[in-house]
Amino acid sequence: MRLMVVHFVTGGADAAFTVSLAGSLFLSVSVDAARPRILLYLMCTLAPFALVVPILAPFTDRFRGGYRAIIVATAVGRSAVCLLMANHLTTLFFFPEAFAVLVLGKTYSIAKSALVPRLVADPRSLVDANAQMSRVSTVGGLLGGLAGVLALRLVGPPAAVIFAAMGHAGAAMLATRIPRPPPPPPTRLVEAAELTSAPLSLAASAMIVLRFAVGFITFLLALSLKTASEPAWVYGIVLVAGVLGGLAGTVIGPLVRRRVPEEALLTASLAVPGALCLLAAAQDRRTSAILVSLVVGVAATVARQAFDSSAQRLAPDAEMGRAFARFETWFQLAWVAGAVGPVLVRPSGFVGLLVVGVVLGVGALAYLIARRALRSEQLLPADPDPSDPVGSLVALAHLLHVQGAPGLAVLTAAEAVRVAGTRRPPGNDALPAELAAVWLHVTHGGIPSDVDVARAVGLAEQARDAGDHGAGPATPPEAEDPRR
Repeated sequence: MRLMVVHFVTGGADAAFTVSLAGSLFLSVSVDAARPRILLYLMCTLAPFALVVPILAPFTDRFRGGYRAIIVATAVGRSAVCLLMANHLTTLFFFPEAFAVLVLGKTYSIAKSALVPRLVADPRSLVDANAQMSRVSTVGGLLGGLAGVLALRLVGPPAAVIFAAMGHAGAAMLATRIPRPPPPPPTRLVEAAELTSAPLSLAASAMIVLRFAVGFITFLLALSLKTASEPAWVYGIVLVAGVLGGLAGTVIGPLVRRRVPEEALLTASLAVPGALCLLAAAQDRRTSAILVSLVVGVAATVARQAFDSSAQRLAPDAEMGRAFARFETWFQLAWVAGAVGPVLVRPSGFVGLLVVGVVLGVGALAYLIARRALRSEQLLPADPDPSDPVGSLVALAHLLHVQGAPGLAVLTAAEAVRVAGTRRPPGNDALPAELAAVWLHVTHGGIPSDVDVARAVGLAEQARDAGDHGAGPATPPEAEDPRR
């Protein structure tokens, strides 16, 4: 897949850029001097979403070939900004230029995630496809990071930034060869229903907990090692452990997915690193840092594959750019919230690992309980008679309601009332006034409240029960079907 080649090159360029930032923000100064710079950088990582979510993501969904064009444009933009940044690493221009690189990077990530399901023919292969994307990105990041370290050591941070600019320029040329899939027709109602479904919201909640833990652990380990004045080779081993963990996750994820669903992968991605953090808290600093880096690398990669596959599968016809922009915003907020903790509070390694272990353990337990509760609720309220279309529609409305698709539940309930009305002479299929109002609200892209959905389903049940006794629900004479 040509997109994988682009992702490989982009991963290498991103790693070189990260190395240059580490050299200018963190490694070259003391811990106390690094903290304000780190906090400012963390705040800068949130700012791009103010542009990406309301403006850029919808823009990529609106025109033919949008995702591919965005990938090309972001690569060109990052290459140009990196060239400018090479001369501004120690000036005030550094932060607006870093902001621009972050905006373009997040936009690329969203466009890439949205493009994958359109290039994969079989939805069952999404985990494998996402794993391959993660694998090539990790390998590219490893090679690009090594090249960036060499440039940093031999020449300085500007050389690493220039290397990143060259990588993004190469990615831009390669991206022009990505196939151009036609965008799906806009379906605002289906989009709202799919992207607010309960399974997808639960999966996003699990990822938020994990991203919080990843941000916390990343800066906890970095600051702990720097405070202890550990030699450079210790940083290298911890970094390599994380990279190897990410590579292992790209292999483990697809293998395990063939036997268990994505939900089990998300649960394990929370529980396993949580348990290890509790055990590693009693180990010495170096051993615990290496073990935690390795296992968290595996868990983060596996969880990301599982979540991306769930999102791409549960919302196949929605506007993917906007969907992934929303999710990425939540995840970045969680990552920054986790990262700020070690920077401000300055916990010891022992206390920090205990805290993150408890957070992951509680998150895994809560996710498991919520999944089981949702699974029990997703059963039909009663086995409908196959010969009774009204009963089947009412059962389907119930199911859509508990699955978190309120708009579709209202439409299905309205259809049940209409079908029930056609059974009575003279075939009056008009909707009750209150149901007609909710119906209009939903068909114009609105999301109904739980009260409106419950009332709509209740009216459908009344229509079903009245039909069983030979009469239909009372319909106010002024309540005309708005579709007429």
